[in-house]
Amino acid sequence: MALIHLLITLFIWCLIIQALLSWFPSSPDSAGLNSAKNFLNSITAPVLGPIRRTIPPVRFGGVGVDLSLLIAVFALQIINNFI
Repeated sequence: MALIHLLITLFIWCLIIQALLSWFPSSPDSAGLNSAKNFLNSITAPVLGPIRRTIPPVRFGGVGVDLSLLIAVFALQIINNFI
């Protein structure tokens, strides 16, 4: 069980780091940043993709806010607490 808790916690951190990295623009000069973004996206896309398809971004004025990360972290925390 400890391994499952660790894996869920690591995945939550991957989601958070991916969200933070999305604030930085990609450029050809930042190969390390681009590869980190691509790696995290490949890991988190199977979880975030279905949530994004089910729940569209919430509109605040002219800005769409993607709540998939918040929903995924919340659900994973609940699962982690019940295991």
